[in-house]
Amino acid sequence: MPGNVLVMSEGSTDELFSNLSRGGEVNNAVNTTVFADAKGRPIGPGGKGVNLARVVKNADGSLTRLPPGTPKDRPGTDALMSYEAYLVMNQPVPTKPGELARRRFLQLRAFLDVRHGSLIHNIELEPGGRWFTPNSVEPDEKAPDGLQYLQCCVGEGAAATLGEDAGKKRLAVGDTFELGDRWWRVIGLMKTRGTTYGSEIWTGSQNPVVAAAGKGDKFTTLVLRMEDDSDESAKAMAFYLSEVQGGDQGGAKLKAFAEPDYYKELTKTNEQFLTAIVLMAVIMAVGGIFGVMNTMFASIAARIKEVGVLRILGFKRWQILISFMIESLTIAFVGGLLGCLLGYFANGFEAASTLSGGQGGGKSVTLTMQVDFTIIATGLLFTLVMGRLGGLVPALSAMRMEILDSLR
Repeated sequence: MPGNVLVMSEGSTDELFSNLSRGGEVNNAVNTTVFADAKGRPIGPGGKGVNLARVVKNADGSLTRLPPGTPKDRPGTDALMSYEAYLVMNQPVPTKPGELARRRFLQLRAFLDVRHGSLIHNIELEPGGRWFTPNSVEPDEKAPDGLQYLQCCVGEGAAATLGEDAGKKRLAVGDTFELGDRWWRVIGLMKTRGTTYGSEIWTGSQNPVVAAAGKGDKFTTLVLRMEDDSDESAKAMAFYLSEVQGGDQGGAKLKAFAEPDYYKELTKTNEQFLTAIVLMAVIMAVGGIFGVMNTMFASIAARIKEVGVLRILGFKRWQILISFMIESLTIAFVGGLLGCLLGYFANGFEAASTLSGGQGGGKSVTLTMQVDFTIIATGLLFTLVMGRLGGLVPALSAMRMEILDSLR
């Protein structure tokens, strides 16, 4: 979200390694008005600065966002911010008799107020779901461990991962699973496709398991939303909190990122993989060009006399050139079409990508493969370019061939 600012402890490259306490300079960020960016240029309407977005709580607990320019001291309103604790928990994976024991890591995010968090991160629940209470304790029947179930909302990727254990495509509202020596009940499924939150489990900050992990009275991240939702304002606020204010937080300074910059930093490792993939694609494309070239040379060599006959019948050199170019483009188009059809079967497949945060941290994002008309059209165009380049040299050689030489 361009208007979001992620505030962590100084030196943190990932939420997992941040450790903050409520109060001090962290709370001061809530009332901060930022007037200039990192280069000293004024921001906001008329250069009067930008505040945090303001919200008002409705009777049913939902939030209504107020328009930009709402005074930050207006009674009954709150700053749009979210105190969050991000942690990774180890979970045993159910195995069949005789199989080696396996474990997986699950990402957990605890909220002081999940309604603020869902609004900031633009996350909604699927129909039939509800948000959890601060202590996240389900008040109905007992769990198999004799205690009450713990409430949670899960992203689409996490629901699919945990659903495999129950033999289902993904968990549904009302399903349960075990984590942290307690049983949990899913009370909401989050619409998280294409975001890092798809692989997370959300719960309240007073959850007993979160408290046992040492995050009950602490948090890792404070997320702020700027009132104009602009990346410019978010970067200005991040610079102010990190470099200008920089106050003490238990001896540590604050480290703030505009949210797009934070994820850009996490994707540096993925960009290296992308470079390798592009390089491999280029090598394969060059191989394809040479493959077309070899096929056309073989085709022309087998039809040298036919070329001579065509020349005797009055065909011009450029017509010979065009005929072989059309043949090479046809070969490339048929091969490209078959490849695109095979690729189309991957449409709708889900995959997980890890965004590395360094120091062993990182996040997992669940995404969906999309092989649409644009992708297929681009692939076919690319194959035609390969056919054009691969067939050019053989066609030129056929065009330059003398009549007598071709008939010998």
